[in-house]
Amino acid sequence: MKLMTIKKAVKDVFNNQISGQLLYQACREKKLPHIIVGKCKILLEEEALYEWIKNQLIMSTQKQQDEEN
Repeated sequence: MKLMTIKKAVKDVFNNQISGQLLYQACREKKLPHIIVGKCKILLEEEALYEWIKNQLIMSTQKQQDEEN
C-alpha cells in the first residue's frame, strides 16, 4: 500500500492537471477514501485514487449518455 499526501497525489498521479481542492472536497464528502493523521494531514492510498478516477469516468460517461437520450 502506497500512501501519499494530497499535494503529492496532485503532482504524481494527476500531473498537476487538477487542484488539490478537488481532492480535499472529495475527502470531505467521503467520496475518496483517506486517512487523517494528526490534526490536518490527509493521506491517500494510491490504488484508491485510481479507483476514484475510474468511478469519475464512469459517472461522467453515464451522465453524457443520459443527456443524449
